[in-house]
Amino acid sequence: MLNTLIAEIESEMEMALGRIPYSPKLLSIKGLGVVSVAGIIGEVGDFKKFQTRAEIMKLAGLDLYEISSDKWKGRRKISKRGRSLLRKILIMRRSRPSETTAFCMIITQGLPKEA
Repeated sequence: MLNTLIAEIESEMEMALGRIPYSPKLLSIKGLGVVSVAGIIGEVGDFKKFQTRAEIMKLAGLDLYEISSDKWKGRRKISKRGRSLLRKILIMRRSRPSETTAFCMIITQGLPKEA
């Protein structure tokens, strides 16, 4: 019963993703399935509202920060200040670091790297 319910929900997600113009690009990324793409689109919303790749990475909390002074050089870490669910989806669904880069490049085609 639970498996049929899950399959039914996933098929509804797939139909909903069919109405979103950029979902095929996201589904083409290795390691991202229907549930992951639905979660990403649910967290990000409209990708057209972002000007650069860095803005999307910042939304996910994957931007780098460093605390340092004149005497001390800090280590770079991710900020973790964005949407935690989006960050979890991106980190859990990738098997290689290059896939996160592929995700950013596909969804931000035509956007500059920095403003």
